[in-house]
Amino acid sequence: MVRYQESNCTFSFKENIKCYNFDSQEGSIFQENDFCGNKPIDFLFIYNNEIYFMEVKDIDYFKEYFEEENSNKRGSVFDKQICEIYSKYIDSYTILSLSKNRDVEEYQEVLFNVNVPKVILFIVAELSKEDLLLFLEKLEKKFKKKFKHLKVNSIFVESLFSYNKVLYEVTRND
Repeated sequence: MVRYQESNCTFSFKENIKCYNFDSQEGSIFQENDFCGNKPIDFLFIYNNEIYFMEVKDIDYFKEYFEEENSNKRGSVFDKQICEIYSKYIDSYTILSLSKNRDVEEYQEVLFNVNVPKVILFIVAELSKEDLLLFLEKLEKKFKKKFKHLKVNSIFVESLFSYNKVLYEVTRND
């Protein structure tokens, strides 16, 4: 089982999953291209001949959204935050597609020949289950709206309360 730390959590990917820590892996394709300000998603993995792009965000990332009292400003803050995550996906997809790094050849093969990607946004939060699920529902709607013009197979917004345990396990490091 491959384990990676992100946002004060340990993500343990199942044995049958090939995983690449895009964000912090020594010698990763993003380290090779960071001079342009590219920002990667956290994980890239393959399961059942499908490729997944996964970004992990602590709820503190959305702090400005929660603190904004003006509903118009709150909406624009939320849009900006969603766009930053969207940009990470675009940067990751582009760099992966164009990379000459041999470590990502299998990911490129799946991306180009087999299937369109799936996207997971994982939120780490210490909210009540009800509050978190309401926020995730709103987040998922916005997220899907941003991705509607791209070739993306599925979009998932997950949390410690609800995630695909077939792919990975998550534990808090508190």
